[in-house]
Amino acid sequence: LRTWRFCAFAIGVLAGAIPLHMVLIHQLAAVSDAGFSKEAAAFGLGLIGLFTAPAMIFMGLLADRIGRQWSYLLGSASLMTGIFLLMMITDVSRSWLFYAFPPFIAVGFSSRQSLYPTIAADLFHGRSFGAIIGAISLFIGAGAGIGPWLGGVIHDWTGSYLEAFWVAQGLTFLSAVFIWIAGSRNHE
Repeated sequence: LRTWRFCAFAIGVLAGAIPLHMVLIHQLAAVSDAGFSKEAAAFGLGLIGLFTAPAMIFMGLLADRIGRQWSYLLGSASLMTGIFLLMMITDVSRSWLFYAFPPFIAVGFSSRQSLYPTIAADLFHGRSFGAIIGAISLFIGAGAGIGPWLGGVIHDWTGSYLEAFWVAQGLTFLSAVFIWIAGSRNHE
């Protein structure tokens, strides 16, 4: 737990969980603020859930073929694309964006849910793996708590979700960098 690899992985996990949970919670209000009904906003969240199950299978298969780091990078790019599309929803005339962002968010979500344990297994296999995965779960949980709170605070300060979603973009990028560093074999 005191290695640079664990620290990099933990930072990557935390930085990846914060934006995901920020967007999952605040997309409802952001879409409603753009003029969509609360029922439509809830439907958008349901679409994310619908696309997540097949995306998890896809990301697992992809990780087996091209590697976990590359798959996580692609998942992060997908999450960033989904957040960007969500940021572009400013009114109901852009309804195509409402249907375009959920699949991208779902692939980003699945890259986190399905790859954190497998990346951890690749990096930290052995006798203490249970303790390590438990510690990593703390960072996932912290991100799940910090993300919605941070999004709300930023919205309260600025009156908009745009700035919160820019923070989410930056954290998603940071997450990919730290996951890549943790998986790097150059520092063994």
